[in-house]
Amino acid sequence: MIKPYGKTLVILRDKVETESLGGIILPEEYTERKLNQGKVVEIGTDPEITIEIGSMIVFNDFAGTEVEWDGVEYLIIPEEETLCILPEED
Repeated sequence: MIKPYGKTLVILRDKVETESLGGIILPEEYTERKLNQGKVVEIGTDPEITIEIGSMIVFNDFAGTEVEWDGVEYLIIPEEETLCILPEED
């Protein structure tokens, strides 16, 4: 796993659905976009980081750097690019 440095987070971005709830296949223009939310899978070395591993967050549209590791695409962002933490689903 990637180990970020300082006040940075490694995010696994949510995937865009290719089909609507009603079964309609969505156009390619819609499915090619990237969502600005995802799950924190690793946190940096700074002890003052306030976001925990496993948190679902929303971040700025153009935040971070995309990195591919072991065939998986991650996004590395500074903690201050986080807009909110989403509540846990039951």
